[in-house]
Amino acid sequence: MLLISKDISKNKIDKQILRKLEGVYRKLFESSPNMIILIDSNAEIIDINTQTLEFLNLEKDIIIGKDISELSFIPAEILQNLKKKFRKLLNNGYINSIELKLESLRNETKWMNIQGSIVQVKNKTLIQLIIQDITTRKKAEFLIRKEVKKLKDLDQKKTDFVNRASHELKTPISSIYGACQLLYKLYKDELNEEASELLKIALRSGARLKNLIYNLFDVSKIDSYNFKLTKHRIDLTKIFRDCIEDLSYLINNNRLKVSLDCPKEIFIVVDQFKIEEVISNILMNSIKNTPSGGKIFCNLKRKDNYIEVSIKDTGIGITKEEMKKLFTKFGKIERRSLNVEIDNEGSGLGLYLSKKIITLHEGQIWAESEGRNKGTKIIFTLPLN
Repeated sequence: MLLISKDISKNKIDKQILRKLEGVYRKLFESSPNMIILIDSNAEIIDINTQTLEFLNLEKDIIIGKDISELSFIPAEILQNLKKKFRKLLNNGYINSIELKLESLRNETKWMNIQGSIVQVKNKTLIQLIIQDITTRKKAEFLIRKEVKKLKDLDQKKTDFVNRASHELKTPISSIYGACQLLYKLYKDELNEEASELLKIALRSGARLKNLIYNLFDVSKIDSYNFKLTKHRIDLTKIFRDCIEDLSYLINNNRLKVSLDCPKEIFIVVDQFKIEEVISNILMNSIKNTPSGGKIFCNLKRKDNYIEVSIKDTGIGITKEEMKKLFTKFGKIERRSLNVEIDNEGSGLGLYLSKKIITLHEGQIWAESEGRNKGTKIIFTLPLN
């Protein structure tokens, strides 16, 4: 007699492990805080967990075996989309998550995130749907969007107001400042000391106010993306000389010496008025921050494919901490505590606006300083077109 024996201990161990794994899965399945639905390839519901039953407010035996399309709380158009995704899931093994708004049988409106995956249960390939309640998150998102819209509306109102106010103020302040300049130029020798001093105050305040209004107008246009350049071929040397001439009163009043080192002519295609604004802003900065008797050195030079402009002063200088504020919106540096005769007035918009203008011209602008009382140098470049 021939006896054949077979060791089946390994099979028994494998079955025991499988039963334990199934038990672990079942425990996780039932205790999950999310809703879980198992369906087969025909979209028939095989199993659901406790969380799903609580949401549906139905008995389990009513749901098992039904087609998922019979779940009335899911809109028909969404179900059609889900079935397409199920087919994609079976073919590709993955689908993107879906967010949808559902109405439970308790008339509760909920936002749900549905994710699908393939699972093997008792040698069967099933689709596991994990449905997460994201209602709280969606409410927060709606609230944030609502508040963001309010802030945008307020910001637009602010921009409209600044645009309108600065536009309405530009013409009268230019006329007043121009008249004061002409008055001082024509009659300064005929004015007594008191009248002359009052006119100087009007000129200083007029220049500051004119500069502030123009800067506010341009900043509001930049912020609303309505800032456009109108480029023409101009002589940058002439523009620089004109800017120095326009500020000659402040230069002379502060007893400063300004030198200009440049070629006789440098032609470049730029927005003339905006570049004039940049040069004037930087010059004004140097004038305000250079004590009486100081010097300002202006330099223009042509390099390979660009023009470099630098304005260096012998003024109060910039510390490393102050350098962080430079070129920022309203980045005014307070120096009232310093025992020096410099002009502390200003809005902090000049260099911010200058950087925007130079950037729009595809140039660069930066500052250099060795520290307190060692002067400041502002350099900007403009490409040669």
